[in-house]
Amino acid sequence: MPLAPRIGRLLAALGTIAILGLTLYPNPRQAAASANTALTCLACGAQGGADITHNILLFLPLGVGLGLARWPWRRAVAASALLSFSVEGLQYFVVAGRDASLGDLLSNTTGGALGAALGPWLGGVLCPTRGAARRLLAGGVAAWLGLLALSGWLQQPGAGDGSLTSTWARHSPRPNAFLGSVHFAGLDGVAMPPEGTPPESLALRSRFEQGEIGLAVQVVSGRPTAFGWIYMLLADESPQLGFNQQGRRALLVVPVRGLRYKLRPPTLSLPGAFPRRPSVPVALEGGRQGNRIWLASSYAGRRRATELVLSPSHGWAMLDPFG
Repeated sequence: MPLAPRIGRLLAALGTIAILGLTLYPNPRQAAASANTALTCLACGAQGGADITHNILLFLPLGVGLGLARWPWRRAVAASALLSFSVEGLQYFVVAGRDASLGDLLSNTTGGALGAALGPWLGGVLCPTRGAARRLLAGGVAAWLGLLALSGWLQQPGAGDGSLTSTWARHSPRPNAFLGSVHFAGLDGVAMPPEGTPPESLALRSRFEQGEIGLAVQVVSGRPTAFGWIYMLLADESPQLGFNQQGRRALLVVPVRGLRYKLRPPTLSLPGAFPRRPSVPVALEGGRQGNRIWLASSYAGRRRATELVLSPSHGWAMLDPFG
């Protein structure tokens, strides 16, 4: 029996197992958000662009395996669509915290279709002739440089479209809120309302575009939780800038151009930013200055700080499914 079809069947089986394992695992923390996802949406939620990329990559190995197994392309596409439809149905009716949408079905099927088209050519890629190897090397280098350039461009200062909204934890019905209390939030010295349109919205958006923004929030700590949002500045419900809590870590989200395409914003993490016990005043500061993002926490007379200079090599974070 030829080796390629055997490898293809194995890859298709492993790809199917990975799809089922990653898509049917319950995620109760996202139950409220998934319940609000429209079945007909194409790029769903604030990170819909990143989710489309995840879906394509998730179904790609299945498609490659079916192509190597010498399935006709249309049959492989139909199998990918049927599997995706089954997964979406289970997510909609059975699995908690998983959303189902037309966008997921289309992007999953696209991944399977691309993989099935690439599968028959995989042997030539893995064992190319000398001339083909040179062309593959040149193409690979060009593609890598193009990805780095795109990554750098997407990380440039910017913000998503839509009107800005300021919101504090415990002043909003949004789920997964910080368990402590927020007492002040300010952007570059301008106080932000607990819920509503921030003052000087046009000036704030201009500072986002310039990459010069500083956020200060004063809180009283609560019980550490797996995740809790503290303060968010939203553009049409998409977080642009804000602080989150993850255990004793503080997370800073900063605005980038990629938010216009529903990618994930860069996130900076600071360990030990919150005390072990509740009811302790904590001052959080963070922001962006050009390509530098920084985050600091002060409580009990001690200050902790960290910073990161964004570079094209950090572009993967905008697609990070665990971010």
